[in-house]
Amino acid sequence: MRKTVRWVKGSVFASVLLAGMFSVSACGDDAEATDTDTTADTADTGSPDVADTADTAVPDAADTTPDSTATDTLEPDVADTSPSDTAAVTRFSDIHQIFINNCGSCHTGATASSGSGGHALGAADVAVAYQASQKTANIAKCSGKTVGECALIRIKDGSMPASGDCNQTPKGPKCPTEEMQALIQAWIDDGQLQ
Repeated sequence: MRKTVRWVKGSVFASVLLAGMFSVSACGDDAEATDTDTTADTADTGSPDVADTADTAVPDAADTTPDSTATDTLEPDVADTSPSDTAAVTRFSDIHQIFINNCGSCHTGATASSGSGGHALGAADVAVAYQASQKTANIAKCSGKTVGECALIRIKDGSMPASGDCNQTPKGPKCPTEEMQALIQAWIDDGQLQ
């Protein structure tokens, strides 16, 4: 009996609660009760709301692209064509010392036209020596060539430097090495730039 009383008390309490939430038709007809409670239900603290979108435990599946501000360091820019990306160019300043050491004893002076053979290819002043290198050679085997181009031809055939024993085997100590000759050739190939 005790269980019945408790149930009765519980059902009476539930009836009272439901009566406050629903209004029943006064005429006694079988119409459905309607919810007249206009207050919001209390928050459900047992589980998160369905509309909760602030999920920070798992990254969004749709976010697979990197930020647009990230820097690409793997490949150079396609439009980057600056001179620093090209091979080094050999300039007269790179070979000037070869001409000073191997030609300076005869081909020197204060002007481009001074010195043996009418040029100062071996002058200590780099500007004077460069001007001399751009003069037209006045020797038949170098017809149409500059003094700088002719110097390499004469070094290769052993006729320069004079009395350097460059046409002998072994070559004399004043003769430009193969590496020096390759550097002069690179300067010629690169356009004989100052």
